[in-house]
Order: sequence, then structure tokens, then C-alpha cells
Amino acid sequence: MKGKYSKPVKTAVELIWSSFDRDEIRRGYAMLMQAAQQGDADALAFIARCFMGEEYVWPQAGFKADDENASKLMQKSAMMGSATGVLCAARSANLTPSVERAMPFASFKEAFEEILGQAERGDAFCCYMVGNVYYW
Repeated sequence: MKGKYSKPVKTAVELIWSSFDRDEIRRGYAMLMQAAQQGDADALAFIARCFMGEEYVWPQAGFKADDENASKLMQKSAMMGSATGVLCAARSANLTPSVERAMPFASFKEAFEEILGQAERGDAFCCYMVGNVYYW
């Protein structure tokens, strides 16, 4: 992330989490897949969310829950340096000691501060994640 999402990830997040149109959601998912194939760690975090069930994505979006796949993707995202991956991994019990050792952040707090900075610059999804951290 390094302070902001890539343009494809930002667009994909808007399509998936701000739309109730399955075609738009699928287009967003394809964008995430392409970004992930190019090494975008944030894209992996959001792909993982797609497979975490209706608590994380609109049930009618068409994604089937797959906890094992979601866990692997979320952990990989965190280890590749996605602050989103770190926060979501913590929220979903995937921030294991081995993931914490492998992630490039010195601590959960460092990853949180990166998300907080983006939230302060107006990113709605980051605002949601900050609120989630405070709530939980």
C-alpha cells in the first residue's frame, strides 16, 4: 500500500463494496485478480475478503465462502506488506505469530497508522477499517 491503494485496487473496491450489480462486482474482482498477479499485496487482501462470507461481502455478489483460501490469501497479503492485510488478518484471527514475524511492519500499530493516514485523507474503506479496529 505505502500510503495509498493502487488505482486498480481502489476502483475494484468501489465496484465490489459499493455496487449491487453482479456484473460490476465481477469486473472489480477481475481487476483485483490482475493486480494480485502483478504483485499487489492489497489486491490479495481484498480477494481474501471476497471469500470470507457475508460478514465481509454482499451475499448476493456470488462469492462462495472458502475460509481456508481466504486465510492463506490474507496471511500472504500481510506478509507481502499490505497494511489492509494486517488489519483484516487481525480481525479474522489470521495474524498468527509466524505472519507477524514475516510481515514488513514492526507492529500492528505501524500497519494501523498507515491505514489511519489514508483514512484521514478521505479513503472511505480505510475509515471503515479504522472504525472496525476501534470497535473490536
